Amino acid sequence: MAYSPAEPDRYGPIQVPEQEKLSLLDAAREMFGFEHLLPGQAEIMHCVARGEDVLAILPTGGGKSLTYQLPSLRDTTGCTLVISPLIALMKDQVDKLPRGVSHLATAINSSLEGDELHRRLEGVERGKYRLVYAAPERLRQPSFVQGMRRGGINRLVIDEAHCVSMWGHDFRPDYLHIAESRRLLGQPPLLALTATAPPGVRNDILQRLGPMRVVSGEVLRSNLRFEVIQLRNQDEKLQSLLDICSHEPGAGIVYAGTRARCEELASLLRSQGVTAIHYHAGIEDRARAQEEFMSGRARVIVATIAFGMGIDKPDIRLVLHFEPSSSLESYYQEAGRAGRDGLPSRCVLLYARADQGTLRARSKRDALGVKLLRGTLAAIKKQVEPATVGRVVLDDLRRDLQVDETPVRVAISLLEQAGLIRRGPDIPRCLTLWMARPLGTTDRDLESFCRACGLQPRQRVECDPLEVARVAGLDPATIEERIWNGCASGSLSCRASARDMLLELRQTPRDAQERIGALLDQYEQVREQRVNEMVAYANTRHCRHGHICTYLSGYGPQRCKACDNCVPRPVAPRIDLMAEWEQMLVILRVAGRGWGRRKLIFVLRGDAAAPPSALDGPGFGALAFRSEPALEHLIDGLLAAGFLQARRLEHGGVALRLTPSGTRALQHPEAVRALTEAPTTCHTAEPTHTLDAEWSEDAEALYQRLRQ
Repeated sequence: MAYSPAEPDRYGPIQVPEQEKLSLLDAAREMFGFEHLLPGQAEIMHCVARGEDVLAILPTGGGKSLTYQLPSLRDTTGCTLVISPLIALMKDQVDKLPRGVSHLATAINSSLEGDELHRRLEGVERGKYRLVYAAPERLRQPSFVQGMRRGGINRLVIDEAHCVSMWGHDFRPDYLHIAESRRLLGQPPLLALTATAPPGVRNDILQRLGPMRVVSGEVLRSNLRFEVIQLRNQDEKLQSLLDICSHEPGAGIVYAGTRARCEELASLLRSQGVTAIHYHAGIEDRARAQEEFMSGRARVIVATIAFGMGIDKPDIRLVLHFEPSSSLESYYQEAGRAGRDGLPSRCVLLYARADQGTLRARSKRDALGVKLLRGTLAAIKKQVEPATVGRVVLDDLRRDLQVDETPVRVAISLLEQAGLIRRGPDIPRCLTLWMARPLGTTDRDLESFCRACGLQPRQRVECDPLEVARVAGLDPATIEERIWNGCASGSLSCRASARDMLLELRQTPRDAQERIGALLDQYEQVREQRVNEMVAYANTRHCRHGHICTYLSGYGPQRCKACDNCVPRPVAPRIDLMAEWEQMLVILRVAGRGWGRRKLIFVLRGDAAAPPSALDGPGFGALAFRSEPALEHLIDGLLAAGFLQARRLEHGGVALRLTPSGTRALQHPEAVRALTEAPTTCHTAEPTHTLDAEWSEDAEALYQRLRQ
């Protein structure tokens, strides 16, 4: 174990009494069936039991969940609130709890219907649960915060704590509110967990969340073999993908950059006999696709990064990245889903020189700019003005700005950091209030609110809390908390509907332009640094385990026994694909139907954009293992040799058709084979793109020579 040297009086070796270790192991065995504790788990749970604030950094698959689940389930009162970024991650954590204790845990998120949500919140207040999972957005809801306080909080857990840092690979602005929410929750002990916290991210977490004991587990996972295969182009990547997935036994994940690429690669693998499926956020039944892979019915899943968070399949033998990840932290986290059972597994990155440009282009495409910030501020003003405080609907912002939700949330966060707006608690669109008896309270603001909405004893009213607060001259940011205090006294009952952001427009600071410029420069610097770190890993000649460990923890081995730079691996057997001349014959056969150039390529690659009539026809997807540029090159060769001809259509388009020499070549393939064996003869000939040409002189001479 390693510990941060930042504060020697707080950081140092953790001595866990032997009796306590045995007690923790007995409890882990009884509740979870674990026969041993992983490195760092006993130390973290020892600190948690003493009420210390802890930042725990354990590798992917290092058992972070047990460090809070076990202490929470051993408690007899109170609960642990776990802040988690994804609904799927919460569900996975709850579903995997042992049957004997699963009833003590629940998740509260936007997937719940109103009645079920209310029932679970009531269960929290009654002390029914020991573990409560929620998204960070819940901490902006006074009803949730008040309910948690009444139920009693023993500790606050921040899962994926790197999300609090702009320097982290998965920055989420709502994590910035956690420190304030912790104060509102009564300042419970804090346990922050992450698998990826380089020094810059670690320091940012401590700055945002406060001083903590840092427990950093061993990053090195010696059962994982890290490899980077340097390739020249997409075609070589496709060949390597087939070679590895066809010969590597066991389950595998292939990560690709886009939804279309996932579908394309899964189809290619299936065409070569690999049981593969695709997974991304756009498919209708993601749960079914995930279950096919988890159950082993599909050996390989080709996915975007939408797949994997919280996935705990222990026997994944291969994680292959068809393109590099957006950051080294992301790559380590994704690759770390292999070999969680401790057995040898491969983590392979296919890397071409052009990938560096792709990473930079992707980074620039996703970067924020002054234009987006100005547009976001203008769209906020449109919803709020003429008032200075108002409701802002996120979906309306996304529609007005034509961007995804994450950039909008980041833009709002940057505007708040620049002092242009201030965000308050999320406010309900509608409150349903019931007064059981006169308030009997000295809270004059609450009395004023009830009068303004016409609420009387034994009556029920529905109201817009923002509008009523305005009529009564009250601060809308505090009124809901007052209402829930009234509910706690038994005088009121309240139900809240869907919520929106409550934003206040602030007077523009004189140095607003400089503030925004500095924030955007920092944001851009972070993105550029991530690209450089990923490229450096791909190109390093030194130990890859050492490179990753040094990046994440500041130290690592000089040499290992599990990376391609330290122990070269024999070249994988190659899949026998068609030779280029055979691929040309396929093109000639399919081109006989008169497709245009683009449609012909779609048909050959099995692309969804192909004409519907071709989907079940011969040749569909027959050359899926070739990239579009490669097929363009082959078609150019056939045009230059006179086997294909471009014919202009009446509507202005151009179709490809077989020439008589192309038809004869299908009967005598030697002519096509000669194109690849003697490229200087055919590829240097003038391209036959004219409408009247039928047969080039070079092709005719070659054909006659072969006939003899």
